[in-house]
Amino acid sequence: MFTKKNLAKMLLLSVVLFSSQAKASTTFEINLEYFAFSTELCGDEVYTYYLKDYVISSGQINWDILWSDYSALKIVIYDDISDSGQIIRQYVNYYPDPPWEQFYEEQNYWYEENGDLKIKITSYCENAWFGISKVGECIYTNPTMKVVVSATGIHYGVTVKMRANVTLAQTPVQVSVGNATCTEGSGESTYMNFAISRNCSPNISSHVYFHTDTDITAVLDADYNEKSTRVDFAPFERSKTVAVKILDDNLDEYNETFSVKIVDSYNATIIHSTATGTIVDNDSPPKIVIECDTSITEGDIGTKPISFMIQKIGATAKTVSVTFETTTGTAVSNTDYEAISPTTIEFAPNESQKSVNCYVKGDYLCEGDENFYFDLSDPVNATLSTSRVTVDILDNDADDVSLPVQLSSFSGELVSGRVQVKWATQSETDNLGFILERANDYSPLQWNVIASYETHYDLRGQGNSSEQHEYTFVDEDVDAGQSYIYRLSDVNTSGVVNVYDEITIALPGSPAQTVLEPPFPNPFNPETRINYQLAESGPVEIVVYNLLGRKVRTLVDENQSAGSYNVYWHGDDAWGHKTATGTYLIVLKTAEGMRTQKVVMVR
Repeated sequence: MFTKKNLAKMLLLSVVLFSSQAKASTTFEINLEYFAFSTELCGDEVYTYYLKDYVISSGQINWDILWSDYSALKIVIYDDISDSGQIIRQYVNYYPDPPWEQFYEEQNYWYEENGDLKIKITSYCENAWFGISKVGECIYTNPTMKVVVSATGIHYGVTVKMRANVTLAQTPVQVSVGNATCTEGSGESTYMNFAISRNCSPNISSHVYFHTDTDITAVLDADYNEKSTRVDFAPFERSKTVAVKILDDNLDEYNETFSVKIVDSYNATIIHSTATGTIVDNDSPPKIVIECDTSITEGDIGTKPISFMIQKIGATAKTVSVTFETTTGTAVSNTDYEAISPTTIEFAPNESQKSVNCYVKGDYLCEGDENFYFDLSDPVNATLSTSRVTVDILDNDADDVSLPVQLSSFSGELVSGRVQVKWATQSETDNLGFILERANDYSPLQWNVIASYETHYDLRGQGNSSEQHEYTFVDEDVDAGQSYIYRLSDVNTSGVVNVYDEITIALPGSPAQTVLEPPFPNPFNPETRINYQLAESGPVEIVVYNLLGRKVRTLVDENQSAGSYNVYWHGDDAWGHKTATGTYLIVLKTAEGMRTQKVVMVR
């Protein structure tokens, strides 16, 4: 009988590899022979060796117990290496019945996610006086195998021989590229990292070729730089990254994408060849601001425009919209100003401003200053820098001020392709006459005097009068499709000019048909005006004939665009001689045909 300190232990561990090359599968044999004779703990010993680092996808284990004396054997296969792991399969035999030589089992086991095949073998000896003693534990992992041997409470000498024939299947090496995302940043430090991965860690090298492939919504050399490189994997290496440079800009835009590819692999099969890179925009949306005059002096009649310039500040690739409207303050909508209901306007990416006009109405009521609001709301793809502007309407009426002219009306209308402007006075005081100005409907307005009491007798004032008087002026120099703004002023004997409100006249566009209007005046002396409209562009000829059919004079002979025109005839022939009193024919010739009007010349 040995004392507690007597210890004898022998461990024989051998591995026989039947193949040293990476093939479809690999078979090796493990022989474990253990002998122990002790009444106390023998201690732990760990033995580690490499299994040639094969890539394992499944394993088949054949257990063969060669020999054991008075002992029992327990084999447990876990899903983890700890005793708390779930038991997958368990085999127990406490006596050599049947003999150990006949103990044989086999089972297929698959990898866990981390690629390790884990098997735990525990061998027991049972003694009626000393209980159960643990004599052996083996843990198989890839790429290493660890053997732990321990013994406790053994009274008699025990010898156990075990052998496991293990066949491990080899996993094919696969490689893929994954999607990537990064936020657009500044300059040199911004890169998007694409992961190129192998599905395992084989003891072989591999490589693929990576390149940026196709613009989706991103633009090469504007949003990112081209990249083309070879990606090399050393043995056991599973993942590599490729950095693509992302370019910064100051443009607010949607997230953008492009694609990359891996091709021409070596020692690996490509299973995901294409990936998408997403550039997340980091630029702030543009701001919406309003520029306008915050006050306007009220007129007496008609309306005065006040312009609101809605501006988009900041670059963007998106369509921006905002809603505007007027809101009543102390001024009364549609009495003191023309109300604007909620209206949405859009800015294309290349547009930076929009102009909106609101019209203030004139009156003779002494009412003090009033106000209303111009509001912005509901911005889309933008933020509001200003959401409300207050507009003050400054009253110009006073109880103790007598106007030099009491104007009762001021209007305009289109007559035979010409604009006829009319106004009427209730009374006049020291009135020398009137000045009529005109401007085209665009900002800024440029006023031009087209008639005045100094050049047109009909525009002279009545001096002092308490009776109603009417005035008319015909503006003949107008074009189809244009809008004109007219402004009226009067001048008193002291030279003081009083300016009234403006009126706007919009002329229709191209005529629906070709027309030759009757000459005006008719009869005439010394000249008559001939108005005509062209529905189509082309050659135009206007000729004056006498009643005998002889050509007197050609007034027009040229190509003209569709629109409204006029020409004067001064009663002369082609050589400049005055024609005789009589009736003449005005003939308009176009591609559509001829049109004729009669005119009488009086000497």
